[in-house]
Amino acid sequence: LALEQGRHNTEAASELESLLSRNPDDVHAHFTLATLYAKKIGNSALARSHYQRVLDLDPNYSKAVSIRYWLSASD
Repeated sequence: LALEQGRHNTEAASELESLLSRNPDDVHAHFTLATLYAKKIGNSALARSHYQRVLDLDPNYSKAVSIRYWLSASD
């Protein structure tokens, strides 16, 4: 999160990917990474896969409605 706040978006994504390689079911990490890809890196394909993983892991995630909206709008 410190990397993201420092606008080191690529490094932040790399650290989150590393975290997810060790903890693939970390819903919050998937959400954070998806949001980083969607809003700061501009890679909608990677954002989509991580947002979808959030919904697969926790369909009632606190941001599920926003995720579903983003997924439908980005088709």
